[in-house]
Amino acid sequence: MREDAWLAEQLGMPVHTVEPGDAALDAGPGLYQAKVPCADLARLRALEDAGMRVVDVNVTLRRPAGPSGVDTTGVRDARPADRDAILTLAERDYPGSRFHLDPQIPDERANALKRAWVDGFFAGARGDRMLVADRDGEAIGFYLVIDGDDHRTGDLLAVVPGARRAGTATALVGTALDMRPLRDHQMGTQVSNIPSLRFFERLGFSIVDSRYVLHGHVG
Repeated sequence: MREDAWLAEQLGMPVHTVEPGDAALDAGPGLYQAKVPCADLARLRALEDAGMRVVDVNVTLRRPAGPSGVDTTGVRDARPADRDAILTLAERDYPGSRFHLDPQIPDERANALKRAWVDGFFAGARGDRMLVADRDGEAIGFYLVIDGDDHRTGDLLAVVPGARRAGTATALVGTALDMRPLRDHQMGTQVSNIPSLRFFERLGFSIVDSRYVLHGHVG
């Protein structure tokens, strides 16, 4: 069992990550979290028997390195002056996460968590680069990316409602795909988020992994 101190601070409760081999929610009160490959039904049943419940199903999509071929006009790097607008966007306009889907976590907590997550970039604690969609000097979307040794990962993507379905998200992701050096690109989304899956498929992504996301509450 591994403790998640940062998440615990954001949610105001202890958070325990259930590792393979852990069979009981016995680390004390708090939120227990786990991700299980969808093919591992035995592990899923064991965690359900222990009191955890599926709150989401995540899929990971991957795209081979190569130019995006899309219009990336209006995308730039984030600036310190963007911080307040980006944090507000993350808190107010980020699509539902596993924390929003958990009925025992208030939406206010889930929203504040996303705000704190993004603020980690401005504090130099999370992410390698943040791309911003700019409209007349206003940040109307952002994409936070993390660089690994062999691939680039999209960490968070959000666009204000008024700029959706207008090519804003495409420009943001396309800019990340075109960043040098070119790397395979990876992104996660919810299996229930059909528009998101179609969006990434149009950009050349394909599903490479799927996992059940489980939460359990004790105390």
